[in-house]
Amino acid sequence: NLSADGDYGESEGKKNLERLSGESQFNYNWGRKSFWFVVGTANHDDMASLDYRLVASPGVGYKLLSTGKPNLSVEIGPAYMAEQYRNESGDGYIAIRLGQKLEYIINQYSKVTQQCSFLTNVSNIDDTIIHAEIAVESVLTKRLNLRITLKDDFVNRPGAEAEKNDLYLISSLVLKL
Repeated sequence: NLSADGDYGESEGKKNLERLSGESQFNYNWGRKSFWFVVGTANHDDMASLDYRLVASPGVGYKLLSTGKPNLSVEIGPAYMAEQYRNESGDGYIAIRLGQKLEYIINQYSKVTQQCSFLTNVSNIDDTIIHAEIAVESVLTKRLNLRITLKDDFVNRPGAEAEKNDLYLISSLVLKL
């Protein structure tokens, strides 16, 4: 899986949103319900003073439900995280990553997805990041879907100019290649 997104916003001529993010995940099934994975993410959030946050994590996962209509999996693994906030020195550390993903297919035209990931620094448990999102997606055409997503990003130790919690409601068009 590969995904990338970017957000930019202005209000009354003043920038109030500038974010870029990308994620890549490779899964290898080694059992009926078990899998190995490697995930990598990259994030930039100008409004939160985040120049970059890079995460690389291998691990194991287990499919709790894999019937095709509801699919639910959990993941765990070590991670390396490097981040740089504006006007601060960069930092890299070892973390533990926990993840969960749910997909529920309503019918051939729509589905609901939900996912959550939890990253915490193994040497400082107060350094924690939680990302949660839920989305509803509906088919518009053979190659185009409409997705409405609610995202919540919590960073326990954000940059000097940032809030701990960011909540986003995003509507997007999804192009299926």
